[in-house]
Amino acid sequence: MKKTLTIITLLTSILTADSVTINSLGEIDSVVKHSEGKAFLGDQLHGIKSKSPFGTELPNWITTEALSKLIAPNESMSCNTLLGLKPWRKKEHTYVAIGCYADGKIDEKDKPYCGSFDNNNFVYLSVLEHENNSTKLLSSVADIKIQTSWKNSQLQSGLEDFWDYPQRYIKFDFAPYKLTKTSYAFGLRVGWAESYSGGGAHFEALVLVVQQGKKLVVVFSEPMYSFVNIAGKWHEDSTREHDISEEKNIVIVQKQMTNGYYNLKVKGLDSKFSKIFVFDKKKNRYVAKK
Repeated sequence: MKKTLTIITLLTSILTADSVTINSLGEIDSVVKHSEGKAFLGDQLHGIKSKSPFGTELPNWITTEALSKLIAPNESMSCNTLLGLKPWRKKEHTYVAIGCYADGKIDEKDKPYCGSFDNNNFVYLSVLEHENNSTKLLSSVADIKIQTSWKNSQLQSGLEDFWDYPQRYIKFDFAPYKLTKTSYAFGLRVGWAESYSGGGAHFEALVLVVQQGKKLVVVFSEPMYSFVNIAGKWHEDSTREHDISEEKNIVIVQKQMTNGYYNLKVKGLDSKFSKIFVFDKKKNRYVAKK
């Protein structure tokens, strides 16, 4: 009983003051306003899949086998769950590639998918150059590690405050994240989901990746979106009330610099929240400014 009360208390605490009560799930589309929530509902409730968010429809100059061998030469195609490639338009003739692998053979019905298989997933990122029928690997990271903390965010995380691995890799984010005077980062959107009795939650973070020589390095990973659906009382017609809470942050690159990197401002769109992140040379990543 104590554990049940604790979970109920935690679920109640992740609803914001701006939560909306609807009479049934049939009304949920009308109250969800952000693109992340609409995509989540499309996938979970309506069976609408995002169209190739990682570029799984490869260009004709490379095959899935060739791309896998290039970015993850020691992985087996029988364990591959997703291979994708998209142009990085901030750099001419340059592409960002992703390869996702499980620790065992995967059925075709489980593809394409990139996420955690009980933390036994392996995700590879690479930046490629393709010009004049020649493809070259510029920089890469093998078995990328992404850690996300909610301690510097107003967004609620559900039952956990820190996650070592994303449950799901959602899409590339190619907004113009210019982090130094001469270079840009590319982004990944990653997410987590939690199931409740009659409801659930979806959380997203933005991960920024930069090229440092021949290595790709994660320099930023902060929460950007939270969606919570908590089921309430039943009606006589077998429909059920739901409390819906949704909140979103954005990243704004600042003019001020720290250790050669522009400061980043995380700003809430649904609240007055804002926080500055600065580059820490020792940690080789952004940290919240004290």
